[in-house]
Amino acid sequence: MKSLILLLPFLLLSFAARSQSRVDVYVCSHEIPGFGKLVDQYVQHSWRQGRTLSESQAELSLLARNYQDCQRFKLAIEERMGSGDEQVEQQRQGRRGPRLPRLPRLPRLPQWPERDRDTTPRIVLVTDEPSARGAQIVQQSFATTAPWSCMGVDVVIEVMDRAELGCQPRNDGRPRIVECSAGASRRAQALRRRLNAKRVLIVVDSDMQGGNGGSTPVITTSFLQHSPKAGMHEIMHTMGFEDTYDPHAQYAATSGDIMSCTSENCYVLERDWGRIARAMNTRIPESCRAD
Repeated sequence: MKSLILLLPFLLLSFAARSQSRVDVYVCSHEIPGFGKLVDQYVQHSWRQGRTLSESQAELSLLARNYQDCQRFKLAIEERMGSGDEQVEQQRQGRRGPRLPRLPRLPRLPQWPERDRDTTPRIVLVTDEPSARGAQIVQQSFATTAPWSCMGVDVVIEVMDRAELGCQPRNDGRPRIVECSAGASRRAQALRRRLNAKRVLIVVDSDMQGGNGGSTPVITTSFLQHSPKAGMHEIMHTMGFEDTYDPHAQYAATSGDIMSCTSENCYVLERDWGRIARAMNTRIPESCRAD
């Protein structure tokens, strides 16, 4: 009996700890499908409002302390995103909205499980062309060419200031080979990782004619004017596809393989569809048909 009395405080403490347990991002990503994607959206939302990654993660951690239920935590995140949009709009119109208290910096949250991350096959087009016209040409080529048009690939365009991107296009002496600076490649790859994309392409605003399919592929806006599928061509180089140019024509091809031409009527051979899908970590729907 005496030993039971001595154990009673510890039992009560254990019960109280369980009754006061709170949710967190890691737990809820297991419990609610798509929760990881919502957190991704919240981080992007916070970034657009000027907060750093560590600040937005600290906000999530602090918010989680108020809830014991993942569904309520999810609703609170969604409401926070909505109220943030209203506050930005109020400031844009010159009206001061209610100021949120500044949250303390907290340790970085653990990453949510890989299986619950946003698994959308995504390609990022980074361009220093203010109108993004060249990037839109590349985007359209993916939307109209099988199997890309069947896979639900999310082709995102990010416009960066020329000085911020820092691409200094240069030719290394080979025909139609145009490269960017190492700094531009690092910035493009950092953006790819932040947006959880499989591939990235720099669309540089330049009068030079060409591109390249290196680790960070590049295509020039001038080249896209007469070779609209050249961006797709360069991205496929990162998947191991090789050039098979017709030596008797400047931009023509043999065999119909997309890697052998960059003209408007090129297509990807059906035998290569599975290879592309594996590189994008997705599958080809049975309903997919060649364009």
